[in-house]
Amino acid sequence: MKLTSCPCYEKQDLLTVLMISTAIISKLNHSKNLNTDILVKICNALQCNVADIMDIALTPISQNKE
Repeated sequence: MKLTSCPCYEKQDLLTVLMISTAIISKLNHSKNLNTDILVKICNALQCNVADIMDIALTPISQNKE
């Protein structure tokens, strides 16, 4: 997930503004999954939509081998 839609916020600023943990910042830095509540908090702070701050990496669906 890239937080590039608003240059006024650095990831560390989110710690203070949103009162989120360093574990969440670590997840952001390593493109790990986040809880939707956290995404909503980030979007509210940046005044944007989820699609503005993240990309969805599509993975192929495994075929059933029956």
